[in-house]
Amino acid sequence: MKDFEYAVLYVFKVKPGRQEDFEEAWEAVTLAIRDQNQSGGSRLYKSSDETYWAHALWPSAQTLKNAQLDVHALNAREVMVDACESIQSLGEGELVIDCWATKSF
Repeated sequence: MKDFEYAVLYVFKVKPGRQEDFEEAWEAVTLAIRDQNQSGGSRLYKSSDETYWAHALWPSAQTLKNAQLDVHALNAREVMVDACESIQSLGEGELVIDCWATKSF
């Protein structure tokens, strides 16, 4: 059984000039979620100056549903949301096949 069998895919449209604010806040929120809620963490990718996407890993949908943030993470989340024109969840679901490489060859 895999540790993280549930994932969510997000797309962020960041306001011009707010990329640094967004990236710093996203990292703070993501680390807090990982450390406080036993998530598998997340990876952030940049498609263009304004468009980012991320996938977040979770042990289960229930763990995601029960996740909570402390005050520091909530404040960082406010900065992250304020830096964005839009945040979309494009989908979430259960792991079917895992071909992720865990180390470089």
